[in-house]
Amino acid sequence: MGTKGSATTNHTQPISARVDAKIYKKYFDLCDGRDCTVSELVASLLEKAIVEGIAESQVHEVEKSNAIERSKFSKIEMQRKLDAAKKQVSLFEAALANKS
Repeated sequence: MGTKGSATTNHTQPISARVDAKIYKKYFDLCDGRDCTVSELVASLLEKAIVEGIAESQVHEVEKSNAIERSKFSKIEMQRKLDAAKKQVSLFEAALANKS
């Protein structure tokens, strides 16, 4: 088991010194194409998660706004159809009244 000092040292060592080459390749881009420390990688991952979270939140707000707009449009369309149906009924009633 490591001591507190060794844990600190491990976090300041470059990732390439601590992980297998296959794993390293996955994280290389997160450190802007350089060999970063574990602390820098964690900071990069947190930043990415925050940015993605904000983006997801913004997408959700846009989708919510679009749904509201679709609902308003749907209500307008339904009102138009209802008005057209009422007009047809009025015309039909007028035609029946004239026929009698």
